Amino acid sequence: MPPKPHPITVHPTDCSVPESPTAYTPGGTYNPLTPKSRHVHRTSWSEPTATRRTSTSEAVANGITAISLVSDRIEGENHHKHSNSRKPGVQPIPRSVPSDGNSHARFESLFSSLPKKHAQLIQNDIPEFDLEDVGERIEELPADLTGIRNVMVTGGAGFIGSFLVRKLVVLYPELNIYVIDKLDYCGTYSNLRVLSNFHNFQFIKADITSPDFMFYLLQEKEIDVIFHLAAQTHVDNSFGDSFEFTRNNVMGTHVLLEAAKAHGIKRFVHVSTDEVYGEVVSRPDCPEDTILAPSNPYSATKAAAECLVMSYWKSFGLPILITRSNNVYGPYQYPEKICSKFICSLIRGGRCYVHGDGSNSRKYLYAGDVATALDVVLRKGTPGESYNIGSAFEISNLNLARRLIGHFVDQDGQPLEESDHLEFVRDRAFNDQRYAVDCSKIELLGWKPRMPFSEGLCKTSVVDWYKENAEEWWGDIANALVPHPLKALPFQHNVHSKKPEGLSEQDEYGDSKLVIIMVGLPARGKSYIVKKLRRYLNWLQYETKIFNVGNRRRSEAQRDTGKRTSHDAAFFDPQNAKSRGLRDLLAMESLEELIQWLRQGGRVAVHDATNSTIERRKLLYDRLKKEPDFRILYIESVCTDEAVLERNMRLKLSGPDYKDKDPEQSLKDFRQRVANYEKAYQPIGEYEEALDISYCKLVNVGKKIIAHNIAGYLAGQCVFYLMNFNLADRQIFLTRHGESQDNILGRIGGDAPLSTLGKKFAAALPKFVQTQRNAFLRERIQALHEEEFVLYGRELQARMKAALQQTADPEKLQHILDRLELYQSKEHSPFGTDEAHGNIVDSIESLKLDAGGENATPTRDSQEQIPGDAFSGSSSPPPSPGEDTSQFTIWTSMLKRTMETVDHFNPVDFDIKHIRYLNEIYAGVCEGLTYEEIQEKYPAEFTARQQDKLKYRYPGTGGESYMDVIHRVQPLIIELERMTNSCLIVTHRVVMRILLGYLLDWDRNQMPHMRVPMHTVYELRPKPYGTEVKKWSYLEETDEFILSEET
Repeated sequence: MPPKPHPITVHPTDCSVPESPTAYTPGGTYNPLTPKSRHVHRTSWSEPTATRRTSTSEAVANGITAISLVSDRIEGENHHKHSNSRKPGVQPIPRSVPSDGNSHARFESLFSSLPKKHAQLIQNDIPEFDLEDVGERIEELPADLTGIRNVMVTGGAGFIGSFLVRKLVVLYPELNIYVIDKLDYCGTYSNLRVLSNFHNFQFIKADITSPDFMFYLLQEKEIDVIFHLAAQTHVDNSFGDSFEFTRNNVMGTHVLLEAAKAHGIKRFVHVSTDEVYGEVVSRPDCPEDTILAPSNPYSATKAAAECLVMSYWKSFGLPILITRSNNVYGPYQYPEKICSKFICSLIRGGRCYVHGDGSNSRKYLYAGDVATALDVVLRKGTPGESYNIGSAFEISNLNLARRLIGHFVDQDGQPLEESDHLEFVRDRAFNDQRYAVDCSKIELLGWKPRMPFSEGLCKTSVVDWYKENAEEWWGDIANALVPHPLKALPFQHNVHSKKPEGLSEQDEYGDSKLVIIMVGLPARGKSYIVKKLRRYLNWLQYETKIFNVGNRRRSEAQRDTGKRTSHDAAFFDPQNAKSRGLRDLLAMESLEELIQWLRQGGRVAVHDATNSTIERRKLLYDRLKKEPDFRILYIESVCTDEAVLERNMRLKLSGPDYKDKDPEQSLKDFRQRVANYEKAYQPIGEYEEALDISYCKLVNVGKKIIAHNIAGYLAGQCVFYLMNFNLADRQIFLTRHGESQDNILGRIGGDAPLSTLGKKFAAALPKFVQTQRNAFLRERIQALHEEEFVLYGRELQARMKAALQQTADPEKLQHILDRLELYQSKEHSPFGTDEAHGNIVDSIESLKLDAGGENATPTRDSQEQIPGDAFSGSSSPPPSPGEDTSQFTIWTSMLKRTMETVDHFNPVDFDIKHIRYLNEIYAGVCEGLTYEEIQEKYPAEFTARQQDKLKYRYPGTGGESYMDVIHRVQPLIIELERMTNSCLIVTHRVVMRILLGYLLDWDRNQMPHMRVPMHTVYELRPKPYGTEVKKWSYLEETDEFILSEET
């Protein structure tokens, strides 16, 4: 049991506690501004609030009692029933606030100046604790900013950013505030949750280093003003992860500047730091024209970003403003900065770790004052100028630690022993002695800091806010509290956490939910398209589901009749009013089911039906427009290729409507069904364009694509994907590298060479691949001649089969296959003609020219002997030196063990590419360790990885998660879908799981745990309705591959 808390007192000099007994009387009445815990919304502000004695819990470690420093957090009896209640004990000491009997009286003028609904929302949702930091509206606005509507705040879910966002959303309802944040370890949506219901607020999870997305976003949202706060900011981290600082702080700023220039942004407010000036010891406080002299990687990247920002002002006239502030403190700050870090450490009964001798001093500014300064700079600042934001209060790190320790007492109410809670540790790699800025320039604009340090420190409640909220906000913060968090961050947090509340209606990249409406006649490949899309989007971790109206029709019919029932062609006659009404009803029922699924957390839903009339599509569209968070994309599939249509129709005979029925009658009925649909068919076109509806029309499975008004990231991803897949029959071989030296030792990562066994596997791989490749080519050649054999007899078929078996040259097989495919693509029929018969004979004679056996070495010289195409009479020229006629590609990673695995493939015959995207997952600080060593050195990491392998990210510089690797290999998935030739991919365990997860449609939660044994080759063949897979295992004893039953 924790020790019983004891009442305490606080020195008035620490917190500006009023000495007058009328300000606070224990057990009496007091009417301060009465905020609520930040993660609970108030329901009413209309009633005065009574005071009751409150306290925070004792530190579990050693019974230290935390002092509640200020009455801001006193909770009244009229709070919402779900409000967090305090545990009895320590009495909070209030700040002196006039008591007028009305807890929100001083905000009445603000409420009266705002639209009624907006004001009511503020009263309902924004705690007064936050509202008093909002400040006042500034009505002044330069002429060129008149009429601005859309403001973007990058890094708006961070510490300072969230103060600014709350101010802008509350004070300026006429502005739409778009928050861009990738929710790195120190950013959290919890900082913005109170704004979730505001119409002028939208959160978009995105990375500012993505040029395509930022250009799209600025155009899509018609952004007028950018506040750029997104950055890596912790100096300690920059000593161990400087690349990440350069990528975010410099590259991210450059991307935003280019996008801002392209879209004519009216103001670009760049938020920098006083650290760019470097150390200020023997010189005056720095004015804005001081030469920048950064001294650590963090400040260097901020200075570099400033140089870029200023260059866009001078070179392109981009209206920029730069601010540089000193150290900032307050609630909502991730506990890596000194104030919040010391507070959280003391709450846990820990120590304040002081770097060096603690003489380094800093000036401190309250976050609410910084947000006000940014608003002032936007509205009153001169473009092209820089403004320092700072305060006069300065304190050394050592004295700050002592001051905070003095705010805590032990279980007996006695001051803490300083020696027990103060520890001097090794200094940073370089630690500037002092920073100081001259703020006279911004003061000319009318700004001065409003919150004194002692009062602001009290406002954070030193203990209360962090005690109640720190772990809810950021999860386990233990790694942030160590003396030198060099490698544990910035990849520690937010990767194990669940999706933040308030994001259920937000797409990760700013889209709302996406509804895809399929359009097209039967047998046009709609189901093939949607299944491919569903697989791709689910693999990208966007939960996607197909709602097939045909399945609903069949299940309804079976329910009515009690047996499996299908509908004949007459049911689909547009003149049949009864059945037409029933089909519309089924379509709408499927739509309602779809809508409910999206509301419950789905991301992309597909309405899979013909939807072939404007009338039907209007029904769907009108219903979906009532859902403000849904985007709509029509996808129409058109097919004019008679051969493809014939194959599709025959495939339908094995479907649920015609299964186990007479094939001839079924085909006749289905053709009539299509004819009935054709009577009323209205392709997508002018009607949809007049309504500006987004649509994509595919002709002949992507040979031609028409896209109209594609809006939103997910819709764009769908169209991009549809532009790249094809129906080519091909082989995809997937395997891990041969065994490496590190595999023998059980070490992960690294770049070790192959072991002896790994080299044997590598030597056997080319022969296996060539054998399977030849078998595949023979199968395809024979399939192309199959219908001709029916006409010309089985004797010719036997001759062809024998010739195919005698041929081991894959180039010759490929050449004949190419010629046959080209011949059959001609507009005349290849069957039943002398020319067709000659085509077969020519193929057989070509195959006979190869006298080698299965083990013969392929030569390019034999290619010259292949006769010309039967239909042209021309001879085929020999290939040019270096020309790739094999149509077979090999991809490996750029790590030694995969490149050595393909050493025995002849680069003349195979197009070999080494691709960094295929590298194994990078394990950060765990690289080169065994799992046993990881468990011993990093037990928390080991456990976290076991709990959620998909989202777990290895700590340290460059550490990755499965999710990171998924997005890393996404371009390769697109390339796999685009390419028509066969390929071999040699990669690593995690990457192989991810690739197989896509190709075989594995469940995303099971994918990280699937077995992908070493020295095993997966042979995959994409098909219209799935992927055929064979699994081959290498046997060292016989030096051969055997087909495994397990797949």
